[in-house]
Amino acid sequence: QIVSLPDAPEVTFNQFAGYLQVDEDTDLNYFYWMVECEGCEDPQSAPVALWTNGGPGCSGLTGFMTEQGPFRPQANGTLRKNDYAWNQVANMLFIEQPVGVGFSYSTTRTDYIGVGDDDAAMYNYKLILKFLERFPEFQTNDFYITAESYGGHYMPTLAKYIVDNNDDGAINFRGFAVGNPYTDPVENTIGTVDTIYGHQLVPRPTYLKWLNRCKNGERQTSYCQALQAKMWNKQMGNLNPYALDYPVCLDDSGARKFTPQQARFLYATKGPLVQAAAGLPGDPEDYDPCADDYATTYLNRDDVKAAIHANPEITWGECSIKTTYGHLVYNYSWSDVPMEPYYQYLLASDYSPALKMLVFSGDDDSVCGTIGTQTWIYDLGYNVTSEWEAWTYEGQVSGYVTKFEGYSFATVHGAGHEVPTYKPAQALSLISAFFNGDDWLM
Repeated sequence: QIVSLPDAPEVTFNQFAGYLQVDEDTDLNYFYWMVECEGCEDPQSAPVALWTNGGPGCSGLTGFMTEQGPFRPQANGTLRKNDYAWNQVANMLFIEQPVGVGFSYSTTRTDYIGVGDDDAAMYNYKLILKFLERFPEFQTNDFYITAESYGGHYMPTLAKYIVDNNDDGAINFRGFAVGNPYTDPVENTIGTVDTIYGHQLVPRPTYLKWLNRCKNGERQTSYCQALQAKMWNKQMGNLNPYALDYPVCLDDSGARKFTPQQARFLYATKGPLVQAAAGLPGDPEDYDPCADDYATTYLNRDDVKAAIHANPEITWGECSIKTTYGHLVYNYSWSDVPMEPYYQYLLASDYSPALKMLVFSGDDDSVCGTIGTQTWIYDLGYNVTSEWEAWTYEGQVSGYVTKFEGYSFATVHGAGHEVPTYKPAQALSLISAFFNGDDWLM
């Protein structure tokens, strides 16, 4: 248990952090940080939701510190309370996976090499079992898995692994929610270009060239790659493609266009033609583009590591593309396998009770643009039961919901790639409705 968290506000909920040994044979240790539900009458009967960030190779503590966790790091080294934390409605389990990410580690070299989606699903399944072993009071609670970005791979593969291996009902698995997911590489690329053109960030002649030559099958030719590079690097300029209408961090430690998580994912999906830049004025209320830097500084403090029971020898980083721990090297095997078959498998499954599945999408993101997500969501081939109904927060339209037989799709208007970062109140409203199974959403 975390007894005292340095420079943090007083809270009324319990916190636990440390390691879960997911493989005793190889001493594979995943770091977790669990916060009990603050807004629930009885946390021990409230849902439990696992959260991991994407990357692949990016820490779930990034979500904890900059998205939907109970605290937000400040420039002065303190933490402030996040009034829109998801532990207002659920017990939240933030994890760092796979091995080599954040504080997670193994003493066996081979654990760091050649890790891919299937390995991640298996070890995350083991992690959940270990968590429930350590916290038996949550064994019968509804259990959900949540993520974003490359979580579009993590969540469907983990959900399938649970469905295929949970015969004894050790996990009371109820479903998953994933935001701005990387699902289909083809529709992802098309969606990106259509989004930046839809935002009027590139001229029509360039877009028409791409539309006529590249949209329907020639995207990897040198001509099309050059067009994409022109749109991204020259014409779109100093904008953050993950949140087109938001500022970027310009402080000395992070004068860059992207956070490490964003840069990692962007390079993998769009290729080396994309370069980083910085500079956009304006600052929407309650949004701090440098929060990632503050989180890194905070989590590397010796007193913080001691408080959260983290390995003091590890230097925490938001993302671990190739990270050394002693002589050990981590490298994740990126996958471009389309994820639609996983959704279809889960929807056709006789798993009981039927899983709840929510895909949500911030429409200010161009990297996993809502346009591309709409395409594969509709192409799954399931009947629409309610189409494009506006949903509101405090009387204002916050996005649109389309319900299908077995799953739902919701947009979050004005949110970037990391929805809870940009629209925290709306994100909390949405995830609360998901957990509750509210009719307007599910």
